[in-house]
Amino acid sequence: MAALDKILDSMAARKAGRFTIAAGEVPMLHSERGEQPVGSSPLGEERVLAYLRELAGPAERAALEAREELTFAYRDFT
Repeated sequence: MAALDKILDSMAARKAGRFTIAAGEVPMLHSERGEQPVGSSPLGEERVLAYLRELAGPAERAALEAREELTFAYRDFT
C-alpha cells in the first residue's frame, strides 16, 4: 500500500471520512469541513488503477481489469 500511505495519513490528519478518485480529476478528501483536494494534478487512468489495485479484493480486481464501473469501501486503514 505504499502509494496510498500518504493519502491515508492525510485522511487521518484531516479527519476525512471519504476519499474519492477518478481519472482526469484531482483526488478529493471529504470531511465535515467539505471537500479538500489532495495535490493539484488530475490523476491519469493508470494511476487510479494502481491505487485501486492496492485496496481491491479479488472481485473488485476483476471489475477493474474489465474496466467496469466500481464503487467499494476500504475501512481498515488506521
